[in-house]
Amino acid sequence: MGLASDSKVEKEVFVVLNSGLTPDSVLFYSQMDLNCKNRGSYTPLMYAAYIGHDNIVNLLLDACVDVNLANDKGHTPLMLAASCGNESVCYFLREVRASYLTFKPCCLCIGHAAHK
Repeated sequence: MGLASDSKVEKEVFVVLNSGLTPDSVLFYSQMDLNCKNRGSYTPLMYAAYIGHDNIVNLLLDACVDVNLANDKGHTPLMLAASCGNESVCYFLREVRASYLTFKPCCLCIGHAAHK
């Protein structure tokens, strides 16, 4: 897993996520590390979960990304989706056993969403 990825290809996956291109565009990046983190310590799954891109979340889940990676603040994709009210993304993440807990015991997804 790369932190603060400087790879051009890995940077471009975040551009694809941000640009609203079709989810099929992400398949172009199938040979990259989909668990890479950008400078904000978000993985592509975290970013898609936060934004609420259901189709991209499903593509990333099909690619077997790590659903329980946390960013520098201890937030997981499930916590980010819950905090933004992205219920369908939360459902998809729970279906693949995304955890409610992070490495910080005080950070529960439900509590995180309730404080937003």
